[in-house]
Amino acid sequence: MKRIIVLAAVAAVCPLAFAQAEPYDIGKDLTGSTESWEQSADDFAVDRIQNGFKFADNRKRDVVVCREPGMVTYFGTPVMETRVYFKNRCISGVELSLYNKGDAANHGGVMSENGFDEMIERVSAQVSGADGKVPQAVRVRVKNDRAKMGHKFTRSWPKRTPSAELTLGMSGDRVSKSIEYARLVF
Repeated sequence: MKRIIVLAAVAAVCPLAFAQAEPYDIGKDLTGSTESWEQSADDFAVDRIQNGFKFADNRKRDVVVCREPGMVTYFGTPVMETRVYFKNRCISGVELSLYNKGDAANHGGVMSENGFDEMIERVSAQVSGADGKVPQAVRVRVKNDRAKMGHKFTRSWPKRTPSAELTLGMSGDRVSKSIEYARLVF
């Protein structure tokens, strides 16, 4: 009889232990009141541990990171990696890796150019908010060892509180380009 009760208790608890946490939508905190920015790294990490957040360095404890794709979203758009920076018991910056070609191969595959463009426009509209003014992207040509030629596109919202910058990286030329990354920084 005791064995049946123990097995029933274990069967009832196991689904709760392995339940997947709901993704944390960081977009609401980034556009809401400034109160969401006024919290310590310890409080932030404890409140979001179920979403995979942990300290980047346990000794410094000034950066909290989530490297679990999809556990954080920006208004529904899945984020590959999230870094939240702290200074003086407040959030001082947030970096969202929306797309990373290297990580994408392990998480749903490389995004098509149309899918990438749609994601960028959706995110840009969310960052722009109520005024709806999406700034023109500024293109910078980049040369490095990995890609003989590439481009970096940046959209900035300097008057937004907090200010924001969306950066996209592409390698290759006009004929055969490859989307490398998209990063949103507050």
